[in-house]
Amino acid sequence: MTWQEKTILFLATWFGTGYLPQMPGTWGSLAALPLWWLLQHLGAPLYGVAVILLGVASIYLSGRAELYLHQADSPVIVIDEVVGQLIALAACPVNFSAVVVGVVLFRIFDIVK
Repeated sequence: MTWQEKTILFLATWFGTGYLPQMPGTWGSLAALPLWWLLQHLGAPLYGVAVILLGVASIYLSGRAELYLHQADSPVIVIDEVVGQLIALAACPVNFSAVVVGVVLFRIFDIVK
């Protein structure tokens, strides 16, 4: 595997989080929280730009990772959960209870879909 393929898989699995056992989507959502915490300090316009850029990157990275893994919608690809979680928490206050509700609701809706 080339370094480019390894890099794409590393990013698409959100730094390897997608390889954690049992519930990779939930791990991906939880792994998005440090980025959410950093981004929410930028203010709404820059937060929005960052999420859009990450969303566009995730489309490319997910597509390439699927090719490398030879599996459509592989559960180890969790960058989409990261972007979705950032969208779900976009207007969330920095409050533990609110974040927990945001993560739980996002996971419920993501699983049901």
